[in-house]
Amino acid sequence: MMRYLSALGLALLTALPTQAAAQAKEAYLCKMSYVSPDKFIPREMAFWIGPDGQVTVFDAYIRHLAEKPIAARVTTDTAKRLTFKWSLDGMEAAKRGSTTGVTRLPNSRYTATWRKGTNLITVRVALEGFDNRPNARGKCAPIEKR
Repeated sequence: MMRYLSALGLALLTALPTQAAAQAKEAYLCKMSYVSPDKFIPREMAFWIGPDGQVTVFDAYIRHLAEKPIAARVTTDTAKRLTFKWSLDGMEAAKRGSTTGVTRLPNSRYTATWRKGTNLITVRVALEGFDNRPNARGKCAPIEKR
């Protein structure tokens, strides 16, 4: 059983199949202290590092689209930092002021950089067809196995 840090943390942890969670070398729950106002990055996310260095990531948007954690591509793994990327395509959101309409959001390419010594994380997203680059930063805490 794993100890969790918040109600969303519990949802994030229970979303990963038990076998995969048990095999994870490290697991982290990250809470963002700053999120750019366009809301393309959730306030909490979790990621797991497998014994082979593979990263699995999960947040509220991934839960909405994929319903389970997804694999990320590791682009940098040094003693000081870990950078990983993932994509979300096909997100939909309710139109403001409408009870029935939805709008398709742009395909999104996420990049997260976790600083190992300080547990600080920055997340950026590139939105297909747009120049703006929403970003967030926060702190991650290890999810301990009991």
